[in-house]
Amino acid sequence: MSIAVRAALGTALAGALTVAALPAMAAADTDVTRHPRTVRASVAADGAQGDAASGGGVISADGRYVAFSSRATNLTPDPNSPFPDTFVKDLRTGTLTFVRDGLYGLRMSADASCVGFNDYGGHDIQGIVHDLKTGKRDVLGQARGGSTLTSLSDDCRYAAYTDKPHHPADPRAVYVRDRKTGENIKASHEPTPEQFDMTDGSISGDGETIAYQTHRRLGEGADTDDIVVKDLRTGRLQQIDGSQDAAPASLVQLSGNARTVAYNAGPDAYAHDLRTGRTVRLPGVQARALSPDGRRLLYADSASKLHLRDLRSGRDRTVVDAPASAGPGSLSAHAGSLAFGSGADDLVPGDTNGFADVFVRRLR
Repeated sequence: MSIAVRAALGTALAGALTVAALPAMAAADTDVTRHPRTVRASVAADGAQGDAASGGGVISADGRYVAFSSRATNLTPDPNSPFPDTFVKDLRTGTLTFVRDGLYGLRMSADASCVGFNDYGGHDIQGIVHDLKTGKRDVLGQARGGSTLTSLSDDCRYAAYTDKPHHPADPRAVYVRDRKTGENIKASHEPTPEQFDMTDGSISGDGETIAYQTHRRLGEGADTDDIVVKDLRTGRLQQIDGSQDAAPASLVQLSGNARTVAYNAGPDAYAHDLRTGRTVRLPGVQARALSPDGRRLLYADSASKLHLRDLRSGRDRTVVDAPASAGPGSLSAHAGSLAFGSGADDLVPGDTNGFADVFVRRLR
């Protein structure tokens, strides 16, 4: 990165240079895997199994609602397309709501008032926000270039998305849609040769802070990716991956309280505390999600099994002892519940459909 760019980003790099490397696995508490409290979310209201694969589970802050994508055609009586559709499950009542559409990138607001996803637009893939109360849909970005929804604020007022320019040589930028006013706010900073494309915005619960990834398409050197945090009120920028400049980096999530940023750099996972400047490194694993309070990091080992790290105590806990998938938004408040996808057939009784399903594991 050039001296000019480093100066523009301020002195926040100094905090990122204090990295505490912890073992990938401390003394694991396997009680959860011996006595699982797991339910399968991707079933019909009457308990019928899906006739095709489901995935992409995300959960509300209170752990009551789970949204997921599925190709199954028998979960609700609604007519389905041959492409993945979005469903929302009320775990308290068993009610399953058909939303329609949702190729990838499923998100749900913490209050479960809306879901967001990416699907076919007029000319390209576009980010879409669906209000679960009114059924109204907001299409994000430019119709010609397309967009990718990446994050929602707690009350769904703000939606973060990557805007794709119509001309592929132009840089990508991160925007925030204020769904109350209809305003589209450019959240990422202006591109430089070292930081050209801005993507994958992750917004805080109150919509006032955003983290995003930059990627260099031009110039020379080992540093191709950076992780940047921006205060949308003041415009202050922080680059928080300064000690891993030679490794490709990918943003995972900014916690809902804007306290912690999780990202992967090379083969390792990192969690950076924006308040203290301390960075925790987990060697040989990949970060998947943060709890909304920023205290707990969900990560996957080399066998795709899922573990939870308490970033305050350093304690690790195995939460899914089978190959599984999970991403941002998969942990409820204080990591009380986890939504995940898996093709394992022994997580709940009677799983005989032969397809991947979405499950919720109660952790507290």
